[in-house]
Amino acid sequence: MLSKVTRFVHRYLAGLIAAQKSPIYILGLPRSGTTWIATVFNSAESVKYFHEPFNCTNVPGASQFCMQYLSSEGNLEFERRCRAAFAGHIKDSSVRWMLTSHYRRFPWWPGRIVIKDVCSCLSADWVYQHLAPIIVIVIRHPCAVAASWSSLHYDVDRHITAVLRQKNLIGDFLRPFERTMKSAKNFWQKIGALWGATYYVLLEQQKIHPEWIIIEHEALCLDPVKKFRELFDTLNLEWTRWTDEELRRTINSQSNQPYQVRRISAQEPEKWEGELDAQRIKQVRQFAEPFGISRYTNWS
Repeated sequence: MLSKVTRFVHRYLAGLIAAQKSPIYILGLPRSGTTWIATVFNSAESVKYFHEPFNCTNVPGASQFCMQYLSSEGNLEFERRCRAAFAGHIKDSSVRWMLTSHYRRFPWWPGRIVIKDVCSCLSADWVYQHLAPIIVIVIRHPCAVAASWSSLHYDVDRHITAVLRQKNLIGDFLRPFERTMKSAKNFWQKIGALWGATYYVLLEQQKIHPEWIIIEHEALCLDPVKKFRELFDTLNLEWTRWTDEELRRTINSQSNQPYQVRRISAQEPEKWEGELDAQRIKQVRQFAEPFGISRYTNWS
């Protein structure tokens, strides 16, 4: 049996090795499955996970970064916070709460940085250019996102207004869709337009950076063990017995709490069909389809 000192040294060395690997940045719209993926990644060996450092609701001062698109000029305050996040220098409890007990106890302990955020997804290209994380983009059916946002009374107006007021974002990507976005009148139309605009930008950027990883939430739900195994291999994450436990916990039991990641994963892809009526589906589709994202053809 290894002594406590030997185990300590082995674990510390594993942390040092993990810290040399590229950080991972998980992005997507809220309610697209990013927290589930980040939670499973957090069970890997020597991962230091920071949860939504730019959350425009929970993190003081972060509202200015809601759906912010950065071109070459950047934003000094965002850059300061971003560099601190990827260095693991985050003190805000709302960001650190999902760190494993080991990293909460020993915050100085080395490890591989994993950051998940939903408010800064349009800053992906700037972050990639300046800090070189592995970008992981999570996409989910627009009707599933719409149903979840509606049930939680999310403020779609704040998000779509933040997109429309950015002249550089409109000029670089969204000029052909500006009229469509401005014509959206109600929640269902606006969430369709927001979904389309967000993923249009991300997928256009991914064409320039084909090394970015795209995860379809539905595919992950239908075969989670295989898909997570593939992701761990691709990202050079070390699978642990806690990964097995976390995955079993999150795919085989349902929670009524909206921010819990327990779900019957096989039921998730079509769950929205029982939650939205035909008129709402039609409106989401009407404002999402103009962006030409052909990953989803099921609108029944």
